[in-house]
Amino acid sequence: MEPWYRIAEPILIRPNQLWFNWHLEGADRIPSTGPAIVAGNHISYMDQFVSGRAVIRAGRRPRYMA
Repeated sequence: MEPWYRIAEPILIRPNQLWFNWHLEGADRIPSTGPAIVAGNHISYMDQFVSGRAVIRAGRRPRYMA
């Protein structure tokens, strides 16, 4: 992974783990290798952070397209 991502990870992810009560369903369905698309159903403004956290927990780095 890129060095800036490893620097940003503890700054952004760790405080969010303390601030929010994370309960992710379906994160085990994200494959550890190969292509994958994770699409949120947009029930809140936090969807991009939650889906990104699920991808990180699957051992992958999220990339976003708008």
